[in-house]
Amino acid sequence: MNEDELAKQIKQYKDLHSANKEIDVASLAMAALSGANDQMLTSKEKRWGYMVSLAVPPFGLLYAVKFFTSGKSDGKTAAYVCLGLTVASIALLLLTTNLMFSSTGLTVDQLKQAPGQYQELVQ
Repeated sequence: MNEDELAKQIKQYKDLHSANKEIDVASLAMAALSGANDQMLTSKEKRWGYMVSLAVPPFGLLYAVKFFTSGKSDGKTAAYVCLGLTVASIALLLLTTNLMFSSTGLTVDQLKQAPGQYQELVQ
């Protein structure tokens, strides 16, 4: 339940209270607030999803799918964050790898010839 839905529900409770003074708005609002927390992902779940998305990028996509299909009120937001972190982590990994190989001066052809050169050294 998002904030707008929660505000509408509390407004309905106030309207009920104005119609019938015996209705306890505070207890109804507390029940609505406690129920709203049940419909959200726990911070532990989100933290694990974010860490996996950064540390092991392909597996971050699994968390994105899990959060997206969870049906929780903040599931889609967490899924988009996991997806963004996964994409950023993959881009950073590719950039770092490219920079490492370009700074050594090695080409792809030289890397393909390397195993043969090592076997010549061993003999």
